[in-house]
Amino acid sequence: MDILRGLKKEGSIRYVGITHFRAGYNQELAAAIRKHNPDFVQLGYSLNQISTETDLLPIAKDLDIAVMVNRPYGRGSMFRKVRGRPLPDWAKEFDANSWSQFFLKYILGHPTVTCVIPGTDKVKYMLDNLGAGRGTMPDAAMRKRMLNYWQKL
Repeated sequence: MDILRGLKKEGSIRYVGITHFRAGYNQELAAAIRKHNPDFVQLGYSLNQISTETDLLPIAKDLDIAVMVNRPYGRGSMFRKVRGRPLPDWAKEFDANSWSQFFLKYILGHPTVTCVIPGTDKVKYMLDNLGAGRGTMPDAAMRKRMLNYWQKL
């Protein structure tokens, strides 16, 4: 981190960040964030990995650190869980038209999240993912409803 801070100071790089994706390492990642106070943190967060909400997002908010979310679909496991299931009718209230938008809007609706990296190699999925950034975002009450729905599946 000292080397990276030096590169940032001399203008060779603009931002310094820390990344991890496994919830089992949240405490180590939290300690690293507190110690190094990076410009951004890239971390795992989804309806499947909500421990991030209590373990890491409050720290990022308090230290004014940008948050990039990786693995928002749990490496595809979330799609397997909803295969063959229609979206709940109330997903229209926050303009979600697909499960990917439902999942992404849950994350994007959190006020501490800066961006999400869904990752895809198919144009049709990329276009669908982009739809999550449009329209109404779920507020805290709706996000709670989304989580409760997900946990009952």
